[in-house]
Amino acid sequence: MNKSHSIETEYKLLSLNYGYTFSAVLDAALELRIFDQFGDLPGTVDRVAGASGWSRDAVRRLLDVLTYMGLLLKVTECEYCVPHPVAELLSAGSRESIAAHLRAVYAARPRWGDHLVETVCTGNRRSRINDVGDRPSNVDFFVRGGFGVLEDARKVAALSSDVCAETVVVLYSGGGEWALAQAESGSGRTVYALDTPEFIDRVVLRVGALPALNHLRFVPCGDGVQSCDIGAQLVLVPPVTRFFSIEIVRQMLSGAIASLAGDGELLLVDIMADLQTKEQSLISVFDLSLLVNTSGGAIRSSGFYGKMLESMGVEVTKVEGIGLLTVLRARRGR
Repeated sequence: MNKSHSIETEYKLLSLNYGYTFSAVLDAALELRIFDQFGDLPGTVDRVAGASGWSRDAVRRLLDVLTYMGLLLKVTECEYCVPHPVAELLSAGSRESIAAHLRAVYAARPRWGDHLVETVCTGNRRSRINDVGDRPSNVDFFVRGGFGVLEDARKVAALSSDVCAETVVVLYSGGGEWALAQAESGSGRTVYALDTPEFIDRVVLRVGALPALNHLRFVPCGDGVQSCDIGAQLVLVPPVTRFFSIEIVRQMLSGAIASLAGDGELLLVDIMADLQTKEQSLISVFDLSLLVNTSGGAIRSSGFYGKMLESMGVEVTKVEGIGLLTVLRARRGR
């Protein structure tokens, strides 16, 4: 490896002021032969620094970014390994074909990959994608559809347009975009959204002129598990359950069921483990990398959620796929 060339790459990355793009990070990883060094045994910060001439701090930053991107898994504070889907790609072809494949996977998720890497590197929303901590200061980003959230929410809202709902409830912190999409679709005369007061204030200023807000009602909440005991014809749980432990998920779904009217329908939306293609499996690994520092989260199967809902007296009536998301439609057991 040409150390002077490698150091030039380091300076180039650092000059981006942590606004790393996916291409820049992947190019650096391939140039430093990071995946070659991390075989059956975990690779270390010192090993990469010694081979590349990079400083330990710069190496650690790069490896952490690769970890948040899902291309590495962090074993200990200084050790990293390659996750299985990425290892399969590495063993299946040339570096050029691997790079092309990974770029294609990211390209299939418009505005998601680079924004994810960029916001992670700038320190925003480090722990999980629906962490409400930085939502107020990033309201424009989210309302524009940051991470593709609003785009996905509109697809789910179109799916639920056959439900004639007087009231719709979107539960849990971070539900603002999903409620906005429901309000836009007209699927409920009144749509209630739980979100943080600070985010609510700014989103109202940002989109206050939209007719949707005439029947969109924000319900202030803090972090943690919430419910909205209104008796709604439609209750939507946005893609947050994968970031929490089974115990918290059970509390969340219990609160959602409590918010249902007798004939109401529950929509549970998330990335689930019923994934078939290598591309989808790889993206699920990217997503799993966001579970760092969360409460025991995991990507689970639709069957897992179905059994949990059944134990609570709710029956799954339909399972539908929308892009990378799975939507479980459920009603109280007859």
